[in-house]
Parts: sequence; C-alpha cells; structure tokens
Amino acid sequence: MEIPASLNPTARSVVQALISTFPEREFDLVAKDGGHVEMSLPAPVGSEAGALVVLTCHEGDTWIHFAPPCAWYPIDDNDELVRIFTALLTETALFAVVYSGQDWAETTLVRPGERPELESGQRAVIFSWSGRHDSQVG
Repeated sequence: MEIPASLNPTARSVVQALISTFPEREFDLVAKDGGHVEMSLPAPVGSEAGALVVLTCHEGDTWIHFAPPCAWYPIDDNDELVRIFTALLTETALFAVVYSGQDWAETTLVRPGERPELESGQRAVIFSWSGRHDSQVG
C-alpha cells in the first residue's frame, strides 16, 4: 500500500504501524484535510460493527472505532493502537457504549463476558467484530 505524501507525521506513523503489523489486510485509506488519515476494514457480513476504523485528527489525536454512534476509543500511541486493533479483530476486546436513558454517557472496552460498570438507570450496548458477542446490559 502506498502511503500518501500529504499525510502528517502522526498519520504516516499510524499507517505504517497498521500495514506493517497487518500486511495481509486490505485497508481502505482516505487522506483527510490537515494531513490526517482514516483507515478502515469492513466488518464481517452480519456484524453490527460495520467497520473497524482508525482516524487521526486535531493535534495528533488518534481514535479507533466501530461504525455505530459513540463506539470510539482514544489511542495514546502506536503500540496501544496495534494492541487494541488486534484485540478487537480477535474479539478479546469489545466496545461497550454506555447510555443514561437515550443519552451517551461513556464508551469503554470490555472482555467477552465482562460487564461494564453501570450506574443506576444506565444500560450498555456491547459490539463485537463478528457480532457473536453483541449484547445489551442493564
């Protein structure tokens, strides 16, 4: 995969980390304004995840997310990016999107079978890469 010359250093390093760790994967790559990048993999058929996406933005922020609203998680560095990307693909980590009523409260990662801590009146929607571990809690 050719890395666009327009990417800023953070975006370039994110792309290099993912393509060197996952050379067998065919990422969709979109260069964004400001030299940022969005890389994605479509989720398996039947999955509510939609896609696994990595996005750089602002002043070097990196986020990983699934397509459903609020299923976003901030990334500190490329080592964490590779660990979380791998964990989401292998389903050793799942997205837990927590709501208070209809309002988003927080998003976290959980292991299969683990429940996020919920306050009274909260519920969580759990998303997995394949959809096999999807559930609602609370």
